[in-house]
Amino acid sequence: MTGAHVTAPSSARLTKLLRSVTHDHHRALQTLPAFELLLRPTLDVDTFGLIQTRFFGVFEPLEAAVLRTQLWPRLGLVPAPRAPQLASDLVALGYHPHSLPRQPIAGPPDLAASAGIAYVLEGSRLGARVVEASLSTHRWYQGLRQRFYDCDASVAKNRWQRFTTALEHNIEPVHHQNCADAAKHTFTTFHQWMSQVDADEAICDQ
Repeated sequence: MTGAHVTAPSSARLTKLLRSVTHDHHRALQTLPAFELLLRPTLDVDTFGLIQTRFFGVFEPLEAAVLRTQLWPRLGLVPAPRAPQLASDLVALGYHPHSLPRQPIAGPPDLAASAGIAYVLEGSRLGARVVEASLSTHRWYQGLRQRFYDCDASVAKNRWQRFTTALEHNIEPVHHQNCADAAKHTFTTFHQWMSQVDADEAICDQ
């Protein structure tokens, strides 16, 4: 992390705030049928593809919005975008990622808001291994070259620790609420976008 923008962290105050205000939003997202299906033993490749195309439509524009800001230089961290991996996975499934519908994102976000968005995107790495473990039980999945959920657990935890520590050092307390509001809004955006998967007949028939 850079030393140019340092303020002393106060007992991980921002991280605690983010965890607190997003807890219910996170739980609500996890209970959506689209995400529950990823962990079901009855999941098939066609339904998996539908879920991933929809997920790309919200993940990619949010990640791109953060990359257009100065967040990562400010935090002193190297960005590690995952949307290119998801796009590559979709190509392997026979989709054309760049022709898929995307969630419109107002922006660009300011520094605190981009930190809130990144909090949600970076946190998704931690749960990726759980999804990968479930997907790996499917014979159809074993033959695919899918990288999006294949996140090394120790690497993900280390990056998460460095990310949250950098937030505490570089996001001023006066901007904490703005950061928290952006994180909540990001979860809401994911929820609204992924809820539309439920209307697909292939999903409802599972």
